[in-house]
Amino acid sequence: MYDNEQEKIFHLYKLGMPLHKIISTHLEYGKYLSLKEYIEKREAKISIS
Repeated sequence: MYDNEQEKIFHLYKLGMPLHKIISTHLEYGKYLSLKEYIEKREAKISIS
């Protein structure tokens, strides 16, 4: 769901922007819990690589 916006999401997240703000302002779709889970899974995958 978020793979198309992965770079934007991680850039904003690393800048400290709250997930609610990322969803409401920049993505305009999705829910807090699903975005949080997406970030956690992708961070784990990146750190393993």
